[in-house]
Amino acid sequence: MIDLYDKLNERIYENCKMYYDKYSKQNGLTDEQSGIMGGLYQSLNIVANEYLINNENDNSKYRKLLDNIEKLLKIA
Repeated sequence: MIDLYDKLNERIYENCKMYYDKYSKQNGLTDEQSGIMGGLYQSLNIVANEYLINNENDNSKYRKLLDNIEKLLKIA
């Protein structure tokens, strides 16, 4: 069961990272970019929750992605 959770956790991380990577390359806010930005805010929430859950494991990749998303959204 833990293996399935780890796989799900990795997939969540990759999906959130995809939103970050895609948005960080954008220059203006087209309809697609607005959608990506919404996805980024959702990603921020998910990654923050996963970081808190995995904090005991000191999962630095979540902390780094969290920092990057916050900076990109100018909320850090």
